[in-house]
Amino acid sequence: MSDLRDKRFGVGMGLVILPPGAKPMYAGPHYYGKLKYEDVVQVQDIADKYSALVQEAMRPMIDELKQLGFLQAAEVAEQRKVAGKG
Repeated sequence: MSDLRDKRFGVGMGLVILPPGAKPMYAGPHYYGKLKYEDVVQVQDIADKYSALVQEAMRPMIDELKQLGFLQAAEVAEQRKVAGKG
């Protein structure tokens, strides 16, 4: 097995909204490839440092996306009911 310092890592950064228990397979849209181990650790440290701030800043957008999802779900439910599928 080669030394971690010689390996290169890919880091994907983005927003994913998943139901509880779901495992993300891809989180985009940003992808950084061929990062050295030390760089990956630094990215993780920065993400940890600012994660609460980012989550709080994104809360209004997430709340709006949730509302859009609820509206779309209600519309689909009504369409299914009219079509006799619900």
